[in-house]
Amino acid sequence: MATTDKESSAAGTDNRPPMLEESDFESWKIRIERYIRGKPLGKLIWKSIKNGPSPHPMITVTTGEGEQQTQVTREKTDEEFTEAENNKERADIQATNILSQGLPRHIFNTLNQTEMAKEIWENVELLMQGKYAPAPQQVPQSTNDAMLATMNQIVNLLSGFQKQFPPTNNQLRTSTNPKTQATIQAGQITTESVQRRAPGNKGKHAATGSQGKVVTCYNCRGQGHVARECKEKK
Repeated sequence: MATTDKESSAAGTDNRPPMLEESDFESWKIRIERYIRGKPLGKLIWKSIKNGPSPHPMITVTTGEGEQQTQVTREKTDEEFTEAENNKERADIQATNILSQGLPRHIFNTLNQTEMAKEIWENVELLMQGKYAPAPQQVPQSTNDAMLATMNQIVNLLSGFQKQFPPTNNQLRTSTNPKTQATIQAGQITTESVQRRAPGNKGKHAATGSQGKVVTCYNCRGQGHVARECKEKK
């Protein structure tokens, strides 16, 4: 009887690991372990899956001269790896690749944020048991939230600019200095002006002439009244 593509995929080949069948998970675990152990670095690959990747090799070097010599421990560079350390690193990489190639596309996409072979193996087991809970993804901001955040940044920028360049006394006397507030209603930005009186203009206003100029008393040189209303001695 001819072997179907599905059966061939589940059995695997020398160059491709057996594909996971969700209805036959226990059998797949046995097949893929045998496949891995048959590889040149099989023992190291299987150890990486069960125990996690090997730690990065470290080396202690001496720096300085004479009494200034100190010993520093750091990670090895690729050129400083021994043959055994290179084999462990290759085994860690192959472990991740083999498990990834043995997963159906929809399961691989579910676990695509998992990088270490040990985590892939454990998460596949949880997934087959119905216990896998993917990490929650950050919910993107709504349009209104993004618009409000942008408006707040603009307001803060303008506020800082106003503090850096405050208005002169003349501007305070001649301007009501309106303040604009922005809000979002039904997805649209609306603005309204709120009048803010300058601190120097509170209370009673000085009398002005027909052309808007401040009236000056020619008797006492004061402002706000004319000479005939002046109470000072003439």
